[in-house]
Amino acid sequence: MFPLILELKKIWDLKVKIMLTGQHRDMVGGVMRAFGITPDYDLQVMRIGQTLFDLSSDILKGAEPVLTECMPDIVFVEGDTASAYFGALSAFYLGIPIAHIEAGLRSYDIREPFPEEAYRIFISDIAAYNFAPTEMSYNNLIKEGRRSAYLVGNTVCDALRLTEGLGRSYASRDKRTVLLTTHRRENQGERQISIFRAAKMIARSHPEIEIIYPVHKNPKIRLLADKMLGDIPGITMTEPLGVFDFHSTLRDSYMVLTDSGGVAEESAALGVPSLILRDKSERMEAVDCGASLLASTECEKIFSLFESVFEKESVYYKMRTAKNPFGDGYASKRIADILFK
Repeated sequence: MFPLILELKKIWDLKVKIMLTGQHRDMVGGVMRAFGITPDYDLQVMRIGQTLFDLSSDILKGAEPVLTECMPDIVFVEGDTASAYFGALSAFYLGIPIAHIEAGLRSYDIREPFPEEAYRIFISDIAAYNFAPTEMSYNNLIKEGRRSAYLVGNTVCDALRLTEGLGRSYASRDKRTVLLTTHRRENQGERQISIFRAAKMIARSHPEIEIIYPVHKNPKIRLLADKMLGDIPGITMTEPLGVFDFHSTLRDSYMVLTDSGGVAEESAALGVPSLILRDKSERMEAVDCGASLLASTECEKIFSLFESVFEKESVYYKMRTAKNPFGDGYASKRIADILFK
C-alpha cells in the first residue's frame, strides 16, 4: 500500500489517514520508517496464539471507533488478509464506500488458499471500486458482474520500482542462491513437511546451491524448520527480511521456491524463475507467461521440477526472460487519477 499512500498524498485537497491493524507489526515497521509513513491509528491487534476468531473480532472492534471518528469519504483496503476484509466490512457497516486494491484474484476453490479466497470474494461483493492488477483478474470481475472494475496493474511492481537499490542482498556470492519462502495456513502440517523434505533433497543434491530461507514468525513453522532444516549444509535460515533487503536478495537469486502469491508476482516482475509450492494458485498469470511453474506441495514433484529447470539452460532462460504480466510500476498513479476524476 505504501506506493499508493505516497501517490494519494500528492493530491493537494485530499486528506489521507492511515489505520494500521498491527496484524504483522514486525514486518511493516521498516517500510513505514523508510518512507516517512506514520499511522494515524494503530489497532495493535496482534497477540500470541490468537485465532482467526480473535483476529476478526479485534479488527472489527478496533476499526469501529476509528472510522466513526473520522468518517472518511472512502476506505482503501489491499489484498485478501483478515485486515483487508474486516477493515472493509467495518466501512460497509458504516456506509462508507470501499476501494479494493488487487481485486479479482481467484483460485475458484474456497479452501485454496484458506481463508484468503473467501475474503477477496467477500470484499468484491461490497466494494464500490475494484482495482484489478491484471487482465485475468479484471476479466474475473467482469464475468462475476462486479461494478466499477478498473484495470490498473499491481502496486507490488510500484513497490519494486521504489525500493530498488535500498536494501542489502543476502544472496551468496560464491554459489547460486535459491530463495525459499513458505508460510501458508493451508500448507501447515504434512504439506509443510513435504516442502521441507524437497528443500533438503535439493540442498543435498546440489552443493553448488545455497538455499536462503527467511523463516516466518509463526511458532509452528519455526519449530518444524529448526527440526528439519537446522543442521542441513547448504540451507541458511534467517529472520524475516525487511522489504528492501528481501527485494535485493530476490533480485540476486537464481531461483525462488515459494507458496506466497506476492513473491510469485515479485519474482516474475524481476525475471527470477519460481516454483509455486501450492496445488492451486490465484496468480496463474505467472504460470501462463512462463515465469513460474506450479509445483504442488509433493516432495518428489517439487524436486523433479527443480531439476528440470536447473539442468536445462534453455528452460531456465525461457523462464528468466518471460514477459512480466503484473504491470509497469505505475498502478498507484492510475488509481489516484481514477479516484480524482
